[in-house]
Amino acid sequence: MEKGGTQRAAQNFAEAYRDLGHSSKLLFTKHSGVRRNQLIDNNIDVYGPIDTESLGVLRDWKPDVLHIHSHGLTFNDVALLKSTLLPRHTWETNVFSYPSEFSRFVDRSFQLSKWGQYLYLKRGGELSKTCVVPYPVNTARFQRSSQSSIGIVRRKLGLSIDDIIVGRIGQSYDSKWSPHLIRGFDKLREDHKSLKRLLKKRGKRWLLPCS
Repeated sequence: MEKGGTQRAAQNFAEAYRDLGHSSKLLFTKHSGVRRNQLIDNNIDVYGPIDTESLGVLRDWKPDVLHIHSHGLTFNDVALLKSTLLPRHTWETNVFSYPSEFSRFVDRSFQLSKWGQYLYLKRGGELSKTCVVPYPVNTARFQRSSQSSIGIVRRKLGLSIDDIIVGRIGQSYDSKWSPHLIRGFDKLREDHKSLKRLLKKRGKRWLLPCS
């Protein structure tokens, strides 16, 4: 229930099912977090972690579909959910394009892209079970920044009106970085000298105007 991408996808799916007119609930398996209150505010019941009380309530609810987000779940977790809830269908959002250790319990394995599906099949996944279903994106909070707020940020960073920033949006995990980001910036800057690379780590920012 923290701010990661898998957690965001689970929240977006839960809210989207509700918006389509279905009864939708969410079960977190280990830790609560900031998304719990957001879901509750959006009229999504939240349960967890996996315990006798949560499973009892959800068993009585009798879900038709169990939608699993595979990152962090174990074979025993899924086996318990299947045997207790007895859903008619079990789907997974497969995060890293590897067949899950609990694949035997899954009717459909959603891959995030065609490339992900190719890797999934190459790694032993079943063609009859897989299809491409990207993460849903909630655009409700997307908006264009005002010119005044843009100007404030540019002045704070020491940027001129013509400077273009290249960066990466995501959590600060080492595995989220790729050398391609640096090489791509260096290549672009051969033709666009106004490009600047903005790095932020541990509360500090570094603005690097050259490669």
